[in-house]
Amino acid sequence: MELWIVFSILTAALYAGSNVIDKINMSNYFKKPTFLIIMSIFFHIILAGIIFFTSKISIPSNDILIVGFLGGISWVIALSLYFKAISMDEVSKNIIVLYMSPVFVLILGTIFLNEILTLPQYIGMVLLVL
Repeated sequence: MELWIVFSILTAALYAGSNVIDKINMSNYFKKPTFLIIMSIFFHIILAGIIFFTSKISIPSNDILIVGFLGGISWVIALSLYFKAISMDEVSKNIIVLYMSPVFVLILGTIFLNEILTLPQYIGMVLLVL
């Protein structure tokens, strides 16, 4: 098995665990997601600082910083919507809809990155969504 597949499976498993923990937190401890979003941002900043200061990363250009900032903003908005959704219903139901993201990645990748999939990859995408 190729290493990228192992990493992808581990990522999916960690996301699943994170989703369950998020639901426990939203149901039992926090009725509004604001604190969870702030804590998530805080830990991401700490992690980014550790990576920045422990590796040989140079400061990127302004264009890259702007794109990174926009990506961060979209992540915060998505996280806010996610917490709102899991506060309204079961996490298992929300995740089914959340994992429609491959469809959006396919569309956005085609538009912005000129990525073209092979027929077996399109079939795999359809099977994933079904």
